[in-house]
Amino acid sequence: TDRGQGALRERNNLFPVERKYVLSFKGKRYVWGVGSVVRNALYNIHNSKDIILLTTCIHGANWYKYEDKLCQNDNVVYTGYDFEDLMINSSFCLVPRGRRLGSFRFLESLQFGCIPVSLSNGYVLPFSDVIDWKITSLNVDERNLFQVPTIVRTVSSDRLLAMRLQAQFFWETYFSSTRKYVLTILEILRDRIFSHLSRSYEQWNFPPGAIFNRMHLVNNNNNNLFTVVIHIYEVVTEDRIFGMLSNIRNSEYLCEIILVTHQLLRLSDSENLRILSKTELKQFQFQTEAILNLEFNQIPLLEDLEFGLQIWKSFPNRLVGFSDTSHLWDPKQ
Repeated sequence: TDRGQGALRERNNLFPVERKYVLSFKGKRYVWGVGSVVRNALYNIHNSKDIILLTTCIHGANWYKYEDKLCQNDNVVYTGYDFEDLMINSSFCLVPRGRRLGSFRFLESLQFGCIPVSLSNGYVLPFSDVIDWKITSLNVDERNLFQVPTIVRTVSSDRLLAMRLQAQFFWETYFSSTRKYVLTILEILRDRIFSHLSRSYEQWNFPPGAIFNRMHLVNNNNNNLFTVVIHIYEVVTEDRIFGMLSNIRNSEYLCEIILVTHQLLRLSDSENLRILSKTELKQFQFQTEAILNLEFNQIPLLEDLEFGLQIWKSFPNRLVGFSDTSHLWDPKQ
């Protein structure tokens, strides 16, 4: 959202840690229909001192048809506070559900360095599959509205400062522009498609962030190399392993050979060799984009392997080669 652009000058607004207002909100109130229950109850915890929760019924062309006895007074109090000043001077900003579960108020809170307090059951926060919102926001059940003042007052100054730093980091890194927002979406998709190159929890949630600390699919140092993954399903000796791998290990394009087995192997020459279990392989971060997947008894000649690598480099988004155990020649086709 572009609303509240004056907050950009306050992006480093870290101090004082405990601001003038503990909790604030300024927005629409729905007298009837979806979203009305939560916002109609906000006035109960507004105290005109350090908890400022302001609502207005004046929205939409026919608002006066639905106004209740609170509307007139609400509207007078509502106009007495500036939106930006209220958020800049608040430690926590309430994000109650409206007509929809989501609200732009959540991102606005991050922009102002105000800790969001989400009050919307079932709402999935943006990019929550990679961003850990628990370290920078609070999520309260809608039914526990009256407990919110107690909850925010129990947050220590140290934790409040840490959450504010995290909020500003998330805003600046992933949400502060359309370009960053789109880049974040693309990076999440990249992690899903190329899971072996996906970023860690730390890379997404701590500076400099995933879109700046990107692990490119084609690494500049390894873009001409390949990794060989060999699955071993039988008990094999060291001599047999080295005999089968001798041709591959002579390739100038080899980065690493990974042996996937549950057998306890201790190899005398482990250069460019790594032994992993199937579980470890799922979490392994490869150093190359080109990955050759083989079974132990189906290792090709070196010239065939390198020829396949050159073909793959011409079509990097396609699979090259196939497993001869699952493809049988049928002369009728």
